[in-house]
Formats: sequence, structure tokens, C-alpha cells
Amino acid sequence: TAIEGTPVSGDLNSDGQKDYAVIITQKTDGDVGVYYYTAIALADEKSGVIAGTVAVPLGDRIVIQDSAIVNQAFRINYLDWKTDGDAVEDKPSQPVTKTFILDGIMLKEITGRRANAQVEAVCTDNGGEWNADASECKGLSKEKCEQHTGKFENNLCKF
Repeated sequence: TAIEGTPVSGDLNSDGQKDYAVIITQKTDGDVGVYYYTAIALADEKSGVIAGTVAVPLGDRIVIQDSAIVNQAFRINYLDWKTDGDAVEDKPSQPVTKTFILDGIMLKEITGRRANAQVEAVCTDNGGEWNADASECKGLSKEKCEQHTGKFENNLCKF
């Protein structure tokens, strides 16, 4: 069992403190699989206590592309195996985005519609104009866009 990459940080539970999202891999002797999970470490800087959530499975031999904490949600992008019968020796090629929020101390996956509602709120709360069809915001500053892990191109923040 190991942590994959560098944990990402941000405030997931509105306490004003950094929390950490981690990707965990697990490999068992004699098994070709490398199983991926995600979990959150909630930090209480005052007491020095760190509480972890239960790990949530992501998949076997997936390819992590990126992850971020955005608007109190943890988003991860990765490539997974196609469900149409790819051979084992092929590389994962199916793009997957999953977004999780905390429900108490449990991770809960949210749908794309809920995730879009969060980035829409970032856009409109900061004076921008939201385009739901394109998942982009016009009028959001480059700094705010990048702070919320959007990609700033041609005066648009794309999520």
C-alpha cells in the first residue's frame, strides 16, 4: 500500500484549515492488479489531530491524470479501461472524472450536474457569466479561474 503522487490540499469541511486528498495504491503479491483508492485526511491544526475517511475505490491499473480540491469538493481525472472488452495488455483510454464531497466524515461521489453547480457558483459569485453548455465562465479573472482549477484561455475560464 502506498500513496500515489503528491496529496492535494484545500478546505473540504469549511473549517478554514487545509485538508488533504490522497490517491492510494494497493498491490497484492501474486496479483497483476494495482488497485487505486482515494481518501481524505482532515486536519485540525489546533489539536494536531488528523482524521482519515474510509478509502473509496477508483479502479484497477488506471492512469491518474490530475486531481484538485475545488469549492470544497475533490475532483480527480483519470483514464480507465473501456467497458467494451479491451484486452488486458491495452492501456486504459476511457476518460473519467469523479468528484467527491464530504458527508460528515464519509466521501460521497457527486454527479456532473452537482459539480457544475459548484463551478457555476464560483463564476457568478465573482461577477462572471456562466455558460452551462460549454462549462465555461466569461468575466472571471485569471487568478480566480486558476484558484478554482479552471483553465484560463481567450478571456474564458474553462472547467
